[in-house]
Amino acid sequence: MIPQENEVSQSQSPLCIVLEKMDLTRDGHFRPGSFIKFTKTFRTSGLLHTLPSEELKSFFTVLSFLTSNGDCSPTLAQLASAMRLSQTKTRARMQRLCQFFFENEPLVVVSTRGDGQEAYALKSHLIPTIEQSVETPKPEPLQAVPRQRLIEYSRNRYAKTREEVEKQIAELNGWDVPPLVAEQTDDTTAKPASQNEATPPQQKELRRHLQNLGIAPDQIEYLFSNFDLERIKQQLGWLPFRQARNPSAYLVAAIVHDYEEPIYRR
Repeated sequence: MIPQENEVSQSQSPLCIVLEKMDLTRDGHFRPGSFIKFTKTFRTSGLLHTLPSEELKSFFTVLSFLTSNGDCSPTLAQLASAMRLSQTKTRARMQRLCQFFFENEPLVVVSTRGDGQEAYALKSHLIPTIEQSVETPKPEPLQAVPRQRLIEYSRNRYAKTREEVEKQIAELNGWDVPPLVAEQTDDTTAKPASQNEATPPQQKELRRHLQNLGIAPDQIEYLFSNFDLERIKQQLGWLPFRQARNPSAYLVAAIVHDYEEPIYRR
């Protein structure tokens, strides 16, 4: 069992690894984190006085490889890169550190990882791992909403008249909007002039092609509103030569960013 943070002060460890839960949510999800904590004992225990300066630098280099889950076992290659030394010189420095004993126990030991790499890990009981206690945020109590208020909200947000639905279906499919429907909806739903005007035959045909590719209606409206028909038609004609894994997404990007002609066409 990992001791809690309040036990650190009771132990006389010069330093310890503290595990923490970062961005803790109400449902218990969090990002793991860890850090090295130096206690007052680090100064008074004699470790700082007895550890030679070169071994102290090597020891701190090892500590700098602490991962978010509390693991600290860098490889020889990682240490050599951090120390800016060859692996031969780094191994010699790490061997001297491994031979340093404090209170009859080494601070660091050498081992061989499963992939065959030489690694160095913290060993001493003087460097315990503790878990920082964090209180989980309590969820806010749910408040009941009156039934009539909920119904009104749903109607205002989601409900549409039959005329609005018929007009939307006709526009999405490139059909001519029935005059009666157009007159009834124009008074209740104000739309930009470009959408109320008669759709040109070329735009109707392009709209059908874009819909068949699975492009969302709002994306189609965005393309027609911001780019000319020739540009859309050109990119649509080049699409079979793109070999795109996601044709609809690629076509939208090609129109927006004005991709050049594919090399298969040149």
